[in-house]
Amino acid sequence: MSKKVIALFSSDYRDLYKGDIFRVLCLPKNYIIEFRYRKEHLDQDILSKINGDELIDRDSIIFFVSGNDSNLTKEERLRNIEFHPIRKAEIKEIYYDENVEIVNFYLKLKDFTDKDYHPKTDEKDLPIYKMVSALTLKDVPEKSWINRVKDIEKEFNDSLFFHINSVRDGDKIKEPKYSSNNRSSYYQLQDGKNYQLDLSCYDPKSGSKLDVSYSSDDMKIHSSNGFIIDAIRKTMILDLKTNSLDVSSSSAITTLQENANNNNKHFSVNLNWRIKKSFWKPWVFGLLSALILIGLIIANASLPDTKPFLENMSWKLLVLGLIMVGSGSGLLFYLFNKK
Repeated sequence: MSKKVIALFSSDYRDLYKGDIFRVLCLPKNYIIEFRYRKEHLDQDILSKINGDELIDRDSIIFFVSGNDSNLTKEERLRNIEFHPIRKAEIKEIYYDENVEIVNFYLKLKDFTDKDYHPKTDEKDLPIYKMVSALTLKDVPEKSWINRVKDIEKEFNDSLFFHINSVRDGDKIKEPKYSSNNRSSYYQLQDGKNYQLDLSCYDPKSGSKLDVSYSSDDMKIHSSNGFIIDAIRKTMILDLKTNSLDVSSSSAITTLQENANNNNKHFSVNLNWRIKKSFWKPWVFGLLSALILIGLIIANASLPDTKPFLENMSWKLLVLGLIMVGSGSGLLFYLFNKK
């Protein structure tokens, strides 16, 4: 037996809860997701520790509970309840909101897993009695993303599943950052730069379309085939382009979900971005502007009314000045779109 971990359960009782599991499957490793519970759904020992640091960085497992009766009219023994381990996580932060009496868990997502709870687990530590508890898990091999999707796909009515494997800057993988101010993850990007989004898809229908929408025009994701998923299983490398900013920084949200033409319930996932103006651009802009100014001065020095000692060098200075003005102007237009 392995040591106890914190088990957090979400169910198919409401679409809101199913949406949380969908996002757990979609979001990239080390991204933060929020799970919310009433105090009475927490194990008493865990509830007693939510205001301290004892639970922070604790290993946890996210479970999906299927087979619930939508109005809970059936007794639990008459329901076909199944527990599906989905993904490992670490508890990054816990916040109790007194205004609405909800405990908020902020979980850093890790590897996908099939580590089920031990068969000797007390049923009082499981749903419907508790939704957050410390459990001993069976020691089993880790599983892939597609394995976890296949385990629960029937509960999502042939929906399009997708998983963001990574955001890349060339060969370098970008790690998501975490803002403690608004308790959310984001990717830090530079303006005027190209990135890549590595996305795996599972479409049991084949031919579905992924809808991508933006809160800002400062960035955009491009697909060569219009985001059509033309295979049941497919991984795509999408181009992500940030535009040049007129301000020092900008925030943006990208929303991904299956196209609404299908009659299924569609769950969406948001990615947060923070785009900063490149540090080197103002310096290069200033240097190129100085280059143009120096070129104009040199060209002016080559005119016939200049001092006699410049007469033998006038044509060389004129050519040098024109080269400097032309190079500076061309680079300003190319790098900064300045005319």
